[in-house]
Amino acid sequence: MVDRLVAQGFFTPWDTNAGGPSKLAPVKIGAQSFNDSEGREYVRVLRAALAKHGLALTDVESHSTNLSENASSTQAAVLKFRADGITHVFNANVLFYKSADSQGYRPRYAVDDTIATPALLTQNASASQLH
Repeated sequence: MVDRLVAQGFFTPWDTNAGGPSKLAPVKIGAQSFNDSEGREYVRVLRAALAKHGLALTDVESHSTNLSENASSTQAAVLKFRADGITHVFNANVLFYKSADSQGYRPRYAVDDTIATPALLTQNASASQLH
């Protein structure tokens, strides 16, 4: 996925307020994952794939599979990612999109097209988050 995103010019400066290209913002990458062995493996593989292109994760938010715990940690992740200037986000869950929208934060999302993710997002995330 990272190789294709690089080839498509995904990792370009991004304005997280406007939700569009920027000439000034540095590329900073964040990711969400579950705090289990599969989530840790996802982050390890993502780090390696990014490193092949001279890129790195700035922030990682790992959360429980428990929905109520997930909601609070996701809200905190949005606040942290925004404060840290994260411009590109991998593996964001639907709660992330909703919380980011309510905070006017519009990073560029890398969307995995497995497990019906695009359909899930079009039903649950606002158009401003899906630009």
